[in-house]
Amino acid sequence: MSNDTHGFRSAAAGLAAAAMVGAVVSGGCAGRPVNSRDRIEFRGLAFEYAGQIDRFTYFGPAGGPNMLFVKDLSEGPPADGGYRFYGGAYTWISPQKGELGWIAPDGTRKDWPPDPAMDRGPATVTGRGTGVLTSLGPVNRMGLREEKTFRITADSTAELLYSLENSGAAAVRAGTWVNTAARATDRLAVRIPAGAGVEVTGWDERSVKSFRSVLGQPDEKGWCLVDLPRAGWRDGIKVYITPTPAGASAGDLRPEIAIWNAGYWLHRAIPGVPGDAAGFEALKAAGEGPVAIYIQPGANPGDWLVEAELYGPLVEIAPGGRHTSTERWTLIRSPRPETSTLP
Repeated sequence: MSNDTHGFRSAAAGLAAAAMVGAVVSGGCAGRPVNSRDRIEFRGLAFEYAGQIDRFTYFGPAGGPNMLFVKDLSEGPPADGGYRFYGGAYTWISPQKGELGWIAPDGTRKDWPPDPAMDRGPATVTGRGTGVLTSLGPVNRMGLREEKTFRITADSTAELLYSLENSGAAAVRAGTWVNTAARATDRLAVRIPAGAGVEVTGWDERSVKSFRSVLGQPDEKGWCLVDLPRAGWRDGIKVYITPTPAGASAGDLRPEIAIWNAGYWLHRAIPGVPGDAAGFEALKAAGEGPVAIYIQPGANPGDWLVEAELYGPLVEIAPGGRHTSTERWTLIRSPRPETSTLP
């Protein structure tokens, strides 16, 4: 999320009729655009995907709760071409700023708003199966095209495979970036083991100071609770949590984050892959990091904007080439937001 101040968000999406593979439609006033959603249920889990706005709008047990915060799903994009926040789980491309950053309509580098082709597609559902759905987005201003496959792999786990395909004539240095929106009443957890060389940085000193004011002490596994309801500042802050890669293995650099809501943790992780350390070092050099949190309190709980973010390594994608990152999502029962139940 850009460090520009924006007005944002709220609410939650409802469930639809159960079906192994089906579609649901969000409600809305007559005459408003409606974003239909494909729903997949398998092994007690469910997810929904809205191709018109290229995001997952539901993930959780088939009967609820929804672990993703969503709002305004019946609304179309703003008539002036501006940004609308829908929440859910949505994919961007890193880095956001600098010489490798986002591109504006006039071809210059500009970190906000995101290229609509990157942020909201529209994407086409190209495949459906038992517990799986694949979508393909349009080519964006960077010449990259996003393909995503989400599949339920077990009773409590799923995988998101996020690919960037370079359709341009020149190599592009970029990385995958997955956001999940959270509620003001949720809790987040990040791993900051004591003495492990973990660095917390942010947009500025205020961001880091504000974040630490709601950050709990690490448990024996290094998990720290982020107590969102205690956030009392105004405007948005963003922090990056980056392990020091010197001498570390790819497994030590595994980005992971957890979101608690209504009796469950959603644990997200990018499994370590050999060679990732250099890509995460490049991400850090670009001013970002493998784990990030954006918090913008609002006047009402539904107006808050909270994003739990994981980044893949920065890599060079040759013309016609493709880079894929995999996230593993695990649902963990936890009546209270206690980090002891996390891996």
